[in-house]
Amino acid sequence: MFLRMELSKPSIEEYYTLLRKVQKSLLECKSEISHLRRLRHKSNDPETIAKIDEKLEKLTDIRIYLENIISYARKCRHQGHLDEALEVLKEV
Repeated sequence: MFLRMELSKPSIEEYYTLLRKVQKSLLECKSEISHLRRLRHKSNDPETIAKIDEKLEKLTDIRIYLENIISYARKCRHQGHLDEALEVLKEV
Protein backbone atom coordinates (compact mmCIF):
# COMPACT_ATOMS: atom_id res chain seq x y z
CA MET A 1 0.00 0.00 0.00
CA PHE A 2 1.46 3.34 -1.05
CA LEU A 3 0.88 6.56 0.81
CA ARG A 4 0.57 9.54 -1.46
CA MET A 5 2.13 12.63 -0.02
CA GLU A 6 0.36 15.91 -0.47
CA LEU A 7 2.96 18.35 -1.73
CA SER A 8 2.28 22.02 -2.07
CA LYS A 9 2.78 23.49 -5.52
CA PRO A 10 5.10 26.32 -4.47
CA SER A 11 7.61 23.97 -2.86
CA ILE A 12 7.66 21.67 -5.91
CA GLU A 13 8.09 24.68 -8.18
CA GLU A 14 10.80 26.05 -5.91
CA TYR A 15 12.55 22.67 -5.93
CA TYR A 16 12.65 22.51 -9.73
CA THR A 17 13.70 26.16 -10.02
CA LEU A 18 16.59 25.63 -7.63
CA LEU A 19 17.50 22.34 -9.29
CA ARG A 20 17.68 24.07 -12.69
CA LYS A 21 19.92 26.80 -11.26
CA VAL A 22 22.31 24.24 -9.80
CA GLN A 23 22.30 22.29 -13.06
CA LYS A 24 23.08 25.50 -14.95
CA SER A 25 26.00 26.16 -12.59
CA LEU A 26 27.23 22.62 -13.19
CA LEU A 27 27.03 23.11 -16.95
CA GLU A 28 29.00 26.37 -16.70
CA CYS A 29 31.60 24.66 -14.53
CA LYS A 30 32.00 21.81 -17.03
CA SER A 31 32.30 24.30 -19.86
CA GLU A 32 35.04 26.19 -18.04
CA ILE A 33 36.87 22.92 -17.33
CA SER A 34 36.80 22.05 -21.03
CA HIS A 35 38.04 25.51 -21.93
CA LEU A 36 40.95 25.28 -19.47
CA ARG A 37 41.89 21.81 -20.70
CA ARG A 38 42.11 23.13 -24.26
CA LEU A 39 44.27 26.02 -23.08
CA ARG A 40 46.50 23.65 -21.15
CA HIS A 41 47.15 21.50 -24.20
CA LYS A 42 48.09 24.56 -26.27
CA SER A 43 50.39 26.08 -23.67
CA ASN A 44 54.13 25.41 -23.48
CA ASP A 45 54.93 27.61 -20.48
CA PRO A 46 55.36 25.60 -17.23
CA GLU A 47 54.09 28.50 -15.08
CA THR A 48 50.93 28.84 -17.13
CA ILE A 49 50.36 25.09 -17.04
CA ALA A 50 50.76 25.09 -13.24
CA LYS A 51 48.21 27.91 -12.86
CA ILE A 52 45.79 26.16 -15.19
CA ASP A 53 46.23 22.90 -13.25
CA GLU A 54 45.37 24.70 -9.99
CA LYS A 55 42.22 26.17 -11.53
CA LEU A 56 41.29 22.79 -13.01
CA GLU A 57 41.68 21.12 -9.62
CA LYS A 58 39.41 23.67 -7.94
CA LEU A 59 36.82 23.48 -10.72
CA THR A 60 36.88 19.68 -10.63
CA ASP A 61 36.16 19.78 -6.89
CA ILE A 62 33.27 22.18 -7.53
CA ARG A 63 31.95 19.95 -10.33
CA ILE A 64 31.98 16.90 -8.07
CA TYR A 65 30.29 18.88 -5.28
CA LEU A 66 27.52 20.09 -7.60
CA GLU A 67 26.98 16.61 -9.03
CA ASN A 68 26.66 15.20 -5.51
CA ILE A 69 24.22 17.95 -4.50
CA ILE A 70 22.03 17.25 -7.52
CA SER A 71 22.12 13.52 -6.91
CA TYR A 72 21.29 13.89 -3.21
CA ALA A 73 18.46 16.37 -3.88
CA ARG A 74 16.92 14.03 -6.44
CA LYS A 75 17.20 11.12 -4.02
CA CYS A 76 15.53 13.15 -1.26
CA ARG A 77 12.75 14.21 -3.62
CA HIS A 78 12.23 10.65 -4.78
CA GLN A 79 11.95 9.43 -1.19
CA GLY A 80 9.47 12.17 -0.31
CA HIS A 81 11.80 14.43 1.68
CA LEU A 82 11.18 17.57 -0.33
CA ASP A 83 12.03 19.92 2.54
CA GLU A 84 15.49 18.39 2.92
CA ALA A 85 16.04 18.55 -0.86
CA LEU A 86 15.11 22.25 -0.81
CA GLU A 87 17.50 22.94 2.06
CA VAL A 88 20.36 21.25 0.23
CA LEU A 89 19.70 23.14 -2.98
CA LYS A 90 19.39 26.47 -1.16
CA GLU A 91 22.86 26.00 0.35
CA VAL A 92 24.41 26.12 -3.10
